[in-house]
Amino acid sequence: MERSDLRRIIREEFTEVVSKNDIREFPKNNIREFPKNKIRDIGKLINKNYTTIAYIIIAKELGDKKLVSTFASIEKKSNVLGYLPMNLSVKRYELYKTMMKEVEKTFINYRDIYEAL
Repeated sequence: MERSDLRRIIREEFTEVVSKNDIREFPKNNIREFPKNKIRDIGKLINKNYTTIAYIIIAKELGDKKLVSTFASIEKKSNVLGYLPMNLSVKRYELYKTMMKEVEKTFINYRDIYEAL
């Protein structure tokens, strides 16, 4: 994967979320397919250790503004500190578990998302 491709994904999924907060909201119990190109992006981010940004992509597709902003604040704090402190890691994992329960209910291809993670 090229570095410019990774930068594009980060810019689109993290930087714009923080500045615009342009998250679509979907009705509850709206079962749909997770976009395949986003699953590929998630895999690329995970391989380069950008886990929180991958979670932001998933939360955006769920339409959960609160979850997106929480993951974004975790990412900002870890960028400022240069590492992910244990308390933020624990919080991120708790949010991840909650989010993935919702992913299983919402997306037909949730197994593909798990495989990308």
